[in-house]
Amino acid sequence: MLEKIIENCDVCIKHLNSLENTIFKEKYKQNIIELLNIYVECFKLWDNDTQDISHMDIDKYKKILAESFNILLTTYLYSSISDSIKNFVSDFSLISYNWINNVDKDEKILQIIDTVDRIFKQHFMSIELFEMIKLLQKRIIELLEKQDTSVGLSRMYLEILEKDVILE
Repeated sequence: MLEKIIENCDVCIKHLNSLENTIFKEKYKQNIIELLNIYVECFKLWDNDTQDISHMDIDKYKKILAESFNILLTTYLYSSISDSIKNFVSDFSLISYNWINNVDKDEKILQIIDTVDRIFKQHFMSIELFEMIKLLQKRIIELLEKQDTSVGLSRMYLEILEKDVILE
C-alpha cells in the first residue's frame, strides 16, 4: 500500500508540474510538495505500525491544505480549466482526503476537499455531455439529409427529434 501512496504522490507532483502558470501553481507549488512529503512520511509511520505523529505540526498542514483547496476553488471560478488541472485535482483530492481522514477527521476540511473534487468532476462531465449532444445532433442531421427508404419510415420521428434536439 505504501508504494501505491508514494506513486500517487509522484503522479500528483507530475500533474502539478504540468499545470499552466496559474496563481495556484505560483503560490502553492512548494506548499503542495511539502504536504505530499508529509503525507508520505505519515503513511510510512502508519505502515510501520507507528502511530505517533506528535512531532509534526498537523494544524499547520491542515491550514495549508484548506488554503490550497480554497485557492483551487478560486482557480476553478476565474481560470480556464485544463485536463492537467483536472488530473491534479483528482489525484490531490484523493490523497488529501485519505490523509486528513487518518490524521484528524476534520469534517470541515473533508467537506472542502469533497466539494472541490465534485465541482471539477462535474465540470468535465458537463463538457463530455455537451460533446455527446453535439455528436448526436450531427448524426440526426446526417440521417435527415439521407433519403433512403429505412429513414423514410422513421422520417416523422426524426423530424420530431429535429424540433426537440437541434437548436437552430
